[in-house]
Amino acid sequence: AEIVEFSPNGIVLVDGHGQITMANPQAARIFRCAVDQLIGTPVERFMPESQRARHRHDRTQFNAAMVARPM
Repeated sequence: AEIVEFSPNGIVLVDGHGQITMANPQAARIFRCAVDQLIGTPVERFMPESQRARHRHDRTQFNAAMVARPM
């Protein structure tokens, strides 16, 4: 857990429903909020509106067939 906490990069973990389940302080700084404000928030909130529907679709496809692919 410390490697995530002290990483110089923002790290966000998202569940299969697109809800943020973990974020480190660096991610909170990027999104200009507290870590606890990120938890439970849909990840699409932080994407341009034009990409949100596509991301939800891609997540559904990934959950149906979990195969590594570029993001």
